[in-house]
Amino acid sequence: MAKTNDSNLKLPELFANMAFRIPRYQRGYAWGEKQWDDLWDDIMEIEKDNDGEYRRHYTGTIALKEIAKKEIPEEELWLKNKGTSFFDVVDGQQRLTTIMILLYEIIRAYDDQYPEELEKLQEKYLFKRKKGTGFKVYLFSYKKEDQNRQFLLNKIYEDDTEILPTNYRNVYTNNLQDAQNFFRKKVEELSIVKR
Repeated sequence: MAKTNDSNLKLPELFANMAFRIPRYQRGYAWGEKQWDDLWDDIMEIEKDNDGEYRRHYTGTIALKEIAKKEIPEEELWLKNKGTSFFDVVDGQQRLTTIMILLYEIIRAYDDQYPEELEKLQEKYLFKRKKGTGFKVYLFSYKKEDQNRQFLLNKIYEDDTEILPTNYRNVYTNNLQDAQNFFRKKVEELSIVKR
């Protein structure tokens, strides 16, 4: 049974103590340019209120199912033991995957402009690093046994410690790469990133 919560969470709240996994039964990443354009336009049209804060914006629903502790890979249990809940994404994985690619591209843009902010943003939205080891647990990825996981981590998140299998390309990895190219271009065009 999927866990439901009717609250509208902001992005920082969503990643405060949660990690998300795409289960193997989900179809691969299939969104294309029309959906990317729609999401981008939605985000760009968010207005500020009288206090200068961005208004809340409904981006869609995400249905989650909490992953039992015994199903979490041993190397990620330290994060569970520190209070992070792990969830399978039952519905909304296309949208959440796209948002994560966009978020990565925004964080990546900070790398050149504001390197001192980069680590804070990575630790908040991308991964948690185990102190003293350098080992990372990504807050959003495919399940460990999914063939697209290494591609997401190596090519999209640009983590060269993740080794790609020999035949790692498929229609879904191509879609992930196309989404990254689309949002990289959009983010590079934003003057706000360059301040």
